[in-house]
Amino acid sequence: MTVLGTEGNSTLGGIEFDDVIKDIIREKFRTEHGWKDEDFGIELKLLKIAERVKHALTENEAEEVMLKNKAGFYSVTVTRREFETHPRTLQLIDFAIETAKRAIRQMASGNVRMMLMVGGTSQLPILQRRLREEFSNLSQEIKIELPQEPQLMVALGAAIVAGTYEFGCESDPIVCDGTINDLDDVIIRDVLPLSLGFSICDCSSKNCDNDDKLWECDLMNVIVPKNTPYPFKSAPIFYCQKDRESSIVKLKLYEGDDRLATQNYFLGVLEVSDLPPRPSNVCNSIQVQFVIDKNGIADINVTINDENQIAINQFRKQVSIETKDGSLTSEQIARQKREMKSWFPHTSVF
Repeated sequence: MTVLGTEGNSTLGGIEFDDVIKDIIREKFRTEHGWKDEDFGIELKLLKIAERVKHALTENEAEEVMLKNKAGFYSVTVTRREFETHPRTLQLIDFAIETAKRAIRQMASGNVRMMLMVGGTSQLPILQRRLREEFSNLSQEIKIELPQEPQLMVALGAAIVAGTYEFGCESDPIVCDGTINDLDDVIIRDVLPLSLGFSICDCSSKNCDNDDKLWECDLMNVIVPKNTPYPFKSAPIFYCQKDRESSIVKLKLYEGDDRLATQNYFLGVLEVSDLPPRPSNVCNSIQVQFVIDKNGIADINVTINDENQIAINQFRKQVSIETKDGSLTSEQIARQKREMKSWFPHTSVF
């Protein structure tokens, strides 16, 4: 199996639809029974009830919700129509469809024959209807298929991918011999989900050496673009040491597709040390090359050249091309929360 491209929306998932139903429930209790905020109790408990209602509405036209406050038990009925016609539900569906369209645009759309829906939220009738409406009128109709247990498909797919990984390889990362593969009959050629690169400073003026204000920093210098198939070996990239007084250069590695490096996911720092002294008008050349094996593990090969471009030092660092928990700074987390809050102003889980 060959992956042609990857696309997604990290702020779009089942919990956003749960939040819509939660607000419908809250508004109904306020309107029909005069409830106040303090009557609802724990917010996460109400969100869990909303998730149950969402599942029920995939098969039923309405679902009863019963809650208790100090005065006793009260109930309301949430209908599928109320949920499907809610403005935020329609907005979320539009987001999902646009994400699917972006994914299809990355490949030869005329060759796409089927769209397989996975995840529990794919069982929503309105989502299935809208997808069929959008993709049935194309010159080449795309069939929308729903597996028997869509909520298990992501986990099953992850297990299959894990079973194809090779472990214990000590040889060349591109050609791996004598390893164990649990699924010998399955071959997956995957792509990088996000671009990979370093934060750099750049200057387009002829007077860069005379005025530091002409330099623009925090730019994402992409070495390996998003959707690059791997295994992969990049062409050598050359960096020039700007700080002539320092014998150490720190290259910050990021994963993402924003023009500004710090708006992407920070992976780590590649430290290049023991740079030789040089004349003020000569730039130390630092050559960086990425070699990514079939498991998505990257070796960064670094070569330091002198003023005559002769290699004087070489070393290698291994990194895993993935986003780990904690890789975002507190400022980035706060910014993303603000963005999500602006998209979903009624959401209370941020």
